[in-house]
Amino acid sequence: MGATSYRLTLYMTNYEIKPRSDADKIRSVLTKLAKANKVEFSVVETAKMTEDERFGEYAKAIVPSIFNKYQVRKVFGTNRQSGIFFGREEPALLVEGKRNDIYPHIKNGKTVTIEDFLKELARELGN
Repeated sequence: MGATSYRLTLYMTNYEIKPRSDADKIRSVLTKLAKANKVEFSVVETAKMTEDERFGEYAKAIVPSIFNKYQVRKVFGTNRQSGIFFGREEPALLVEGKRNDIYPHIKNGKTVTIEDFLKELARELGN
C-alpha cells in the first residue's frame, strides 16, 4: 500500500433515488484523504452488478463484522433478504489495512456510520 495505511472500497450506486448516506460527502472526504496520500480508495458501482455479484461482494465485505463482533445484517438487509441494500440503498465502506472494518455497522446497539468513521480517520491521520 505504499505510504498509505488504509485501502478503502466504497460500494455504492449513482442511480439510487433514496440513499441512506450522503454519498457525495463521503466521496469528497475520501478524495481529500487520497490527495493527501493518506489512503487509497476505489468506488465500486453496484448498479452495474448482477444480484449474485453484489451478494458475493457483500459476503466478502462483511467478514470484518465477524471478527470485530458487530452487526451488519440489519444495516444491509432484512431477516429474509441478507444484503439486499448493500451498495444500493445503503452505501458500504470496506476498510483494509491497519484495521479491517465495514461501515456502517451496529456496535453496542448504536449505528456507526461511514461518516463517523471518516471523521475519526481524518483526525487520526491529521487532516
